[in-house]
Amino acid sequence: MNSAIDGSGKTTGAKIAPDTLSNAKSLRITAPTLLVADIERSIAFYRDQVGLTLFRTNDAFANFKMGDLILALWQLDHVQESIGYDADISAARFHNSIMACLLDSRAAVDAHYQRLRDNGVAFLYPPKAFPWNVYATYFVDPDGFMWEIFAWLDGGPEVGGHVIHKDH
Repeated sequence: MNSAIDGSGKTTGAKIAPDTLSNAKSLRITAPTLLVADIERSIAFYRDQVGLTLFRTNDAFANFKMGDLILALWQLDHVQESIGYDADISAARFHNSIMACLLDSRAAVDAHYQRLRDNGVAFLYPPKAFPWNVYATYFVDPDGFMWEIFAWLDGGPEVGGHVIHKDH
C-alpha cells in the first residue's frame, strides 16, 4: 500500500488501497492549460482569430470549449502569485509542447488553415505532407505556444513508421 499525501505534500500515514491507484489509468487530460503573458490578448486571439467559443472567464483565467475538451488560459503572473510557480515565459519564443488537433481529412486541414489564415493567424507554412504520414500545418500563438492541425494520410499512422500498441 502507498501512503496518502496531505495538502502540504507531507505523507499522512493513511494507506491507499492498490485498486485505487489502478483507477489512475482512467485519468485523461480534459483541460490543457496554457500559461500566458496577457490574458486579454490571448482571449482575443483564440476567440477572434482561431474562432473558439469562450465560455468562462475571470480577470486572470479563460476557458474555451473544444468539443469534450476545455482549452484553459491562465495568466502567468496570477499563477506565480496564486500557487507560487516561478517561471519566466517571456524569454522563450517556443515552449516544449505542441497542441495537436487531429482532423479526418486533408480537405478539413485545408479548410481550417484557410479559415484561420483569413482571421489573421500567421502559419509557419501552408499544409503539406510529412514523412511520418501526416498532412499538417503549424501556427504559434502570441505567447509562443505551437499548434498543429493535421490529418493522417492514406494508411494512417502505421505507414508513417508508428508502432501501434494494442494493449492500451
